[in-house]
Amino acid sequence: MEPGTAAISRSWRYSALRQWNVNWDSRQVALEFEEHLNVAFSVVSASCQTVHEYLGGYVCLGGRTPGQPLDMELFHKLTGGHEEP
Repeated sequence: MEPGTAAISRSWRYSALRQWNVNWDSRQVALEFEEHLNVAFSVVSASCQTVHEYLGGYVCLGGRTPGQPLDMELFHKLTGGHEEP
């Protein structure tokens, strides 16, 4: 997003997301997409745990086929993580 106008300048699909990492101490999130595209940002108005849970939940729920039951173990694995200090 453009800081002054909030216009979206670029977007990526969740299906292209390969992994994400959270640096709990510096409150930064790094995303790795297909073709080695990396995006990093600092979390300002939410907790890193919120961003981490959102990404994990969306990846888990978005990767299911229609009618497929929820894999609770995978869901907790993707949304769980480090508790912020």
